Amino acid sequence: MEGGVVPWSEMFGTFALAVGAAVGMEYWARWAHRALWHDSLWHMHENLNL
Repeated sequence: MEGGVVPWSEMFGTFALAVGAAVGMEYWARWAHRALWHDSLWHMHENLNL
């Protein structure tokens, strides 16, 4: 950033990557919760009467 010029394309790119990462992590967390807890461990939870 020389001479007070704001690199709008870099700011937009950084913002887009941050939003994309947040959305990606949310979807991964939903998948992981379902796949790792409900699909594989839920029967243990029901068998223990918790």
